[in-house]
Amino acid sequence: MSDYEYRTMRIGELLAISKRHFSLKLSIAEILFEDIETSPNSTCTIFRTNTNDVYGLFVAKDQQTLADVKRYAKQIGVTIDGYYAPHGERSYFKRNGFIAFQRAYPGRSSWTPQEATYYSTLSPYTIGLVHIAKVDGHIRRFSTTDAHWRDAFDFRYVKARIQ
Repeated sequence: MSDYEYRTMRIGELLAISKRHFSLKLSIAEILFEDIETSPNSTCTIFRTNTNDVYGLFVAKDQQTLADVKRYAKQIGVTIDGYYAPHGERSYFKRNGFIAFQRAYPGRSSWTPQEATYYSTLSPYTIGLVHIAKVDGHIRRFSTTDAHWRDAFDFRYVKARIQ
């Protein structure tokens, strides 16, 4: 398989995942970095669309939550602009957060905004798609051999905001 065929196949996989899991129709221009280790069981692929937006797709072999994805994003060196809920379901994180909250406090039926924020991050997010706002110059990867973070790539990106 040639490099071109491999890249075309990977872009096709990303398009299929974004449509199937997030109900998004993206137009991917290029894969910037792929299979960046974020933990022993999770990787991230960073790609750019035709509109020059940059996204990160975090995929876990086992379980991961929104809190894990937030932590991994910070550790690899990216600032997140937004998270995409599975199947485009706007209330996904809040609904799953409330379920986790009710497991912790079965007698309570209301929660504070701080509790809502915390418990929403416990939502399952095995395949997570994030919109990247900024990369400060380095992408780091988790080294599974010695359990440390190492610089992997030099990359700088800032999402232009029009006001």
